[in-house]
Amino acid sequence: MYATILNAGQSLEYQPPANRNIWLQVATGTIELDGQLLESGDAIGFSAEEQRLELKGLEDHSQVLIFNLR
Repeated sequence: MYATILNAGQSLEYQPPANRNIWLQVATGTIELDGQLLESGDAIGFSAEEQRLELKGLEDHSQVLIFNLR
């Protein structure tokens, strides 16, 4: 599990390991994930296929959790 806090305008790249499942949960705030808007309480799950994630904070103190699952 990974956790981060992003402020407005801050960005972060995360490279998940190949052949893993990813669950990303926005605990508070608003972020953009690869062009998709996610707000507090939103989540998205997907299989990591050598994909790099680009997260951008759209609101100060946006808290994000990333779960790396089998």
